[in-house]
Amino acid sequence: MLALIAGAAPSLIAQQSSAAPPFEVRTETGRLIRLEDYKGKVLLLTFWATWCPHCRRQIAAMEKLREEFAGQDIEMLALSVDKQGWQIVAPYLQEHKLTVAVGIAAPRTQQQYAANGGIPLSYVIDRKGQVVKDFRGALDEDVLRRLAVAIARAL
Repeated sequence: MLALIAGAAPSLIAQQSSAAPPFEVRTETGRLIRLEDYKGKVLLLTFWATWCPHCRRQIAAMEKLREEFAGQDIEMLALSVDKQGWQIVAPYLQEHKLTVAVGIAAPRTQQQYAANGGIPLSYVIDRKGQVVKDFRGALDEDVLRRLAVAIARAL
């Protein structure tokens, strides 16, 4: 995967191109987030859980990169699949001082994005709302950075 990301940007987007299923989630503060809010931007959408060690590492990496890529047309959104919802997610966000956008994925959203088959699961969604790549398994900070740079060039 690292070679793919480090290589030519067109190979990054060659895997697929299909409309991303629409979703609506609320943040901890109650702000409504919809897929359509990201039109015109590239979205890295990640499904994760607080109990998943690989997910926790990826969320920490996303937090660092969120600041690094602020002001660019790359957004990051993490949708938790924790069954306890905000009861467990909110304290985790506060404890780790995470500011990356987080919502709780509804069961329907989890099903539409195949998040029931293992996490972390990440999708790259282009400016037009098309899924152009997906990654099952953890993406560390270096891979996420290379991915973001390749996305910025290709999409």
